Amino acid sequence: MKKFLSILLVLSLTLSVAGMAMAEELQKEVVIQDTSTKSSTPTTPTKTTVTETKTETTTTSTAAAAPAAPAPDHAQLKTNSAHLRETPGGKYNIGNDWIGAGTTLELAGDAVTVDGQTWIPVIYNGKVWYVADYLVNLVVGATTAPAKKTVTSAGSSSGWTGAEATADDGLKLEILGETTESASVFKAFQDAAAAGNVLSALPDDVKAKLASGVTQINEMVAAKFVGDVTKVTGSVLVNVRFSTLYSPAGEKVSVIINKAGAWTVVEGTIQGDGSISMTVTKDMLNTLKNDEFVIGVVSK
Repeated sequence: MKKFLSILLVLSLTLSVAGMAMAEELQKEVVIQDTSTKSSTPTTPTKTTVTETKTETTTTSTAAAAPAAPAPDHAQLKTNSAHLRETPGGKYNIGNDWIGAGTTLELAGDAVTVDGQTWIPVIYNGKVWYVADYLVNLVVGATTAPAKKTVTSAGSSSGWTGAEATADDGLKLEILGETTESASVFKAFQDAAAAGNVLSALPDDVKAKLASGVTQINEMVAAKFVGDVTKVTGSVLVNVRFSTLYSPAGEKVSVIINKAGAWTVVEGTIQGDGSISMTVTKDMLNTLKNDEFVIGVVSK
């Protein structure tokens, strides 16, 4: 009996120890399972930002487009006169002038630039000429009829015409057309101008008498006095309105006169209307008489 009880006691102790060991193992398993399912790093909540985009619709009211302005078709002269050239940048030949501030000429095409200078093609007396752009405004339509002017071409023996003149003491200075004598003088100056120095056609002693600073000859005309020169007792004031209208008023120019190859230089003064006034002495009248002579203006 005692032996039986001892066996039961041993068995009971054995079961108790085994149960404790099993409980401990179960506890270990739970701890391991917890550790595997939990993160040691704190989780930061994700913040979602919702941006609201507003779209604005703008309604634009478009007015009807204005019609394009018409393109210029004429050139309007800004100065009293302008030199015309047969080619853009070409040499100027005496007598090739467009006269009359405010007058217009029809454009003959597009502007051409040569050596930095722009030239405007215009139609004058039925021919295409070129004028420097700074002398004109480009406009729409003709404003006034261009002033009448006889234009001569390079190499022509034609002279400069279109002047009108008055004189005191009943004399009149009549402007003549081209004559045999005047044509040769005109041709000499045209050739000199084409060579680049119009004054080279004058003798040195005549050039020495010219007013200071004058360098160009714009025109020459053949003329003669009409009236009884012998009755004039003193000097005569002569006013000549050439095709070129000169400026400024009051400025001095040199008037050159040639009769039968002999030159005379007279001081001239520019008037407010663009004409030239000069004083012709009694001695000069005695020389000129009622014969033909050539008269020209040398200006700055």
